[in-house]
Amino acid sequence: MPPTAASMPPTAASVSLRRADIASVRRRLRAYHARYAPFFGRRELRGHLHAYLQGLLSDEPRKSIERMVLRLRGADANAVRTQQLFLRQARWDDAPILAAHRALVAATLGEEEGVLAVDGTDIPKDGTESVGVARPYCGQLGKRANCQAAGPRPR
Repeated sequence: MPPTAASMPPTAASVSLRRADIASVRRRLRAYHARYAPFFGRRELRGHLHAYLQGLLSDEPRKSIERMVLRLRGADANAVRTQQLFLRQARWDDAPILAAHRALVAATLGEEEGVLAVDGTDIPKDGTESVGVARPYCGQLGKRANCQAAGPRPR
């Protein structure tokens, strides 16, 4: 059964952000990046990580690497290519990153009797090139539409 309007989260049009809110998000993004950047070794890789996080958190409706980089850095074909290479070819060890993430979750959310419920989300997709696009019910749109399902990865 589809959710009702009362149970839906606020949309971007109904949310009011102040400069202080945006500054707070910037500080938190920098802190998040600083926590995980050392796992990426070279300065260039850390820069690409930061740009990728900025792109994912931007209001760009289509989160392709090309569109995110063009939005952040302007019409620089080299910047697009290097960001694509970062995601496709750069190597780092996942184990210490996951261990640091688990420690952060345990420190910030962990309680003896605590419960964490994780729910997936659907990401609306307009194009035809994205992997895993189907036409399920899309909660963000409130109807069946082309979406990618995102959620917790099974272990």
